[in-house]
Amino acid sequence: MSRLLPFSFLLIVLLSCTVQEQPVTKDEALAISRAIDSSIRNKKHNYFNSLINEKVFADKVAKASGSKVSNDFREGIKAALKKGDLGDKIIKANQEANGTYELVKQYEKDKTQHLIFRLYSDEGLNYHDFELTKKDGKPAIADILIYLSGEDLSKTIGDFFTSFSVNNKNVSNEEMAQVEKVKKMREMIERNDADNALKYYQTLPTNLKNQRSIRMMHIMICSQLDEATYMNAIDDYLALYPDAPNLHLVMIDTYILRKEYGKAIESINEVDRLINTDPFLDYMRALMYNLMEKPAEARAHLENLYRNMPHFDAGALELIANYVDAGDDSKARILIKEYEMNKDYDQSLLDNYLLIKSFNRDE
Repeated sequence: MSRLLPFSFLLIVLLSCTVQEQPVTKDEALAISRAIDSSIRNKKHNYFNSLINEKVFADKVAKASGSKVSNDFREGIKAALKKGDLGDKIIKANQEANGTYELVKQYEKDKTQHLIFRLYSDEGLNYHDFELTKKDGKPAIADILIYLSGEDLSKTIGDFFTSFSVNNKNVSNEEMAQVEKVKKMREMIERNDADNALKYYQTLPTNLKNQRSIRMMHIMICSQLDEATYMNAIDDYLALYPDAPNLHLVMIDTYILRKEYGKAIESINEVDRLINTDPFLDYMRALMYNLMEKPAEARAHLENLYRNMPHFDAGALELIANYVDAGDDSKARILIKEYEMNKDYDQSLLDNYLLIKSFNRDE
């Protein structure tokens, strides 16, 4: 299972003065959530990237790396964000892997507004927690906690800086070579060239290998190799970060591979507790109960999912399948009609399923 990881930590830039963050109201938070949704839904990556307050984000990177704040650093962060192009990466994850990017919740913490978005695709599950601020008087993104990496994006970049001589302009040729290796490693991952990506990883110095984001890239690489190698990569990560907040998200895949579906459900429940809460996770629970051959338990979660997320066609289709397999034809036909009436649903999925099952949708 591939992962969408932080994007601009590959760049070394100079360092940074503080910017006073401005409070965002709940209504403004909901307004920018619609802007984020629109930018991804309509494939406007530049619009998404424009929502980031580069000055505030740069200050957070400087703080995470113990560096001074300067205008040069802020300009460097601005260039890094443009080159990293997170908006484009999210859009591609949606396009290339049947993905969805959806607001889960808005909440306030320490008088700061936050938004949690869920990224779900064939490549896996991730969450982005946006910390909000102001930019030119309008709501903007200050930082992003990426659940799969288990840390703020500013922390990931800041840690990368501290691995090198970035407190001054004298970055060595050897250090620049390491930066290039990480960039090449990322390119190999995107090309599904795991063998060469692993070669780049193995040549990195230990202090860089052991950074959380680099370890997550290692897991991504190994997920494209054999199961034993993948499991060893996860075990190595857990040994280094036994209390990592992303532990349960990482372990869902692990337990599925081990066919420990009950433990996978426990991890799903822990993720739900951290998010507080995401109704989508009923879909994940139902899939686990299907693997455990417990259709009644799966049905309870699928029905709850359909009540809370009737727009999610994969969930509706799973519930139809549950009814059909149970011989509950009347419920199946009612839901089939509702499915057919929803023009946003992929009707071909339903048609193919009913064809395979030889199910007569008409009474």
